[in-house]
Amino acid sequence: MKARRPAPLPLLVFVHGYDQTPSDYHHLITSWAQAGYLVAAPTFPRTGHGAPGGLDASDYRNEPADVTFVITQTFVLGASAAGPLAGRVEPGRVEVVGHSLGAEVVLGLLNSCCREPRLVAAVSLAGSEQFNPGVPAFPKAGYFLDVTVPLLLVHGDADAENPYDRSVTAYAGASPPKFFVTLKGVGHRTPYENSPSSDPTARVVAKTTVDFLDAYVKGDGRALKRLAHDGNVANVASLQAASG
Repeated sequence: MKARRPAPLPLLVFVHGYDQTPSDYHHLITSWAQAGYLVAAPTFPRTGHGAPGGLDASDYRNEPADVTFVITQTFVLGASAAGPLAGRVEPGRVEVVGHSLGAEVVLGLLNSCCREPRLVAAVSLAGSEQFNPGVPAFPKAGYFLDVTVPLLLVHGDADAENPYDRSVTAYAGASPPKFFVTLKGVGHRTPYENSPSSDPTARVVAKTTVDFLDAYVKGDGRALKRLAHDGNVANVASLQAASG
């Protein structure tokens, strides 16, 4: 009897932060994989730790095109007759998650300069729609397209590296459905980069991102209730939502 192939999975592309690599986010990537997402987590050539020739933060403007390339090539591998990804990639359900500078790339993928039409959901972790204060990272008339992609923003209100107010601005400029998890007293790195599972803010990040993706990628009708529960934790996190 021929063995049944595993079911295809929705593709999640993760964009790491400046001077980081995907291994710095092992706990989050593992959480998404365990929740049933096929995670592609490339190391970007000029913003990843140990970049040949040195780091170049300005290269983030090229990374939306890199993400598009990763999506396309992963679909090609999924459609092939053989190989580890053969038959494992579900076409038509792509989501993107980014942290810090990578989150700015995520928001760029919702902008007219760099729009990725295959996206069905986007998550910004400690991100911004601007690289320099007051200067839009991906300029247009308004930051976001009229085409609506469900968006989750997560940000600590004590973030000194990428101030919390930048996600406040991004949330205000986005169209519903949109969600904003505020992590109380949290900085820029701890809840995202390999924090222990015992860290309550790290648990909030893992749970709320999965809840959001389950709602808008998998169509789980109960996921938004879980998001409301997991995003409102006394003295840890609070949730704003406009589900539209």
